[in-house]
Amino acid sequence: MKLPARLELMLVAAALSLVLFSGCGPKERKLVKVTGKVTRGGQPVVVDKSKSQMIQISFCEVDPSGGVINRFIGDVAEDGTYSATVPLGTLRVAVAFYDPYPLNDTLQDTYGQLTSKQLEEIKGPREVHIELP
Repeated sequence: MKLPARLELMLVAAALSLVLFSGCGPKERKLVKVTGKVTRGGQPVVVDKSKSQMIQISFCEVDPSGGVINRFIGDVAEDGTYSATVPLGTLRVAVAFYDPYPLNDTLQDTYGQLTSKQLEEIKGPREVHIELP
């Protein structure tokens, strides 16, 4: 049975569209868990939350000019350990040590989102230790 030319053309166009556009659109990116410890002089940094101290770790995706595209945040526990869920790729590690929170960053932007020199290649779940000056 021969299909009408118009219907045949529509079916070919639909099939071609499926082939051309399959796989297009936003891709779901893989996120992994990064854990670690914040230390100073090789010793864990102790966070006294009763004194409104807080350390915040940010893993930042950066654009080619060095600007921050996205950041993924983990808070540091009182014993200096942390965890964060981050995407795969090269990420800049930023750290802020507030004492008291949120008024005074004692690191004075040494590990800022735009100024930190610590880059980490994340290829899967792993540990990233951070040594503060």
